Amino acid sequence: MAGRASAGVAASLLVCALFACGSRSTSGDDEHDDNNFRPDVIECEDALDRLQRCCPGFDPAPVLCNFFHSKSTGCGSVSTDDVKPALSRDESECIRDTSCDSLVATKVCERAQLARAYETRKDTPTSSSSPSPSATQWVPPPSATSSGSTAASTTHQGTVCP
Repeated sequence: MAGRASAGVAASLLVCALFACGSRSTSGDDEHDDNNFRPDVIECEDALDRLQRCCPGFDPAPVLCNFFHSKSTGCGSVSTDDVKPALSRDESECIRDTSCDSLVATKVCERAQLARAYETRKDTPTSSSSPSPSATQWVPPPSATSSGSTAASTTHQGTVCP
């Protein structure tokens, strides 16, 4: 009988801990933005359309122009996820202003085909004196910072245009 009571108490504590860690912060620090009606997203999509028309065999499907931002606070840490379009506003403008012949000749088509969305994820303990997530810089692929926070990112291979 005592074993059942202990198991019940343990299960209750586990459920309470899961709810506490899984619930959203009530401090108002959580942020979520997936508005894709932004100039950088629209310009990226326009650039993909131009690349599809100018570059033989160009497949725009893997080159994402999405935007997403999420910051969640809970269980002693702050998690930040960001996704930015694969083509920056400058790259999109360059593609728009470059002739089709030049896009092919300068291998912009090939570099654009390999471009992927900029993605970052950062988990920062709130109990340390680490920098605030809003001051986070884009970081190279998987690394650990000295402040104890873990940051990982995936970026495309570099500048697409010129």
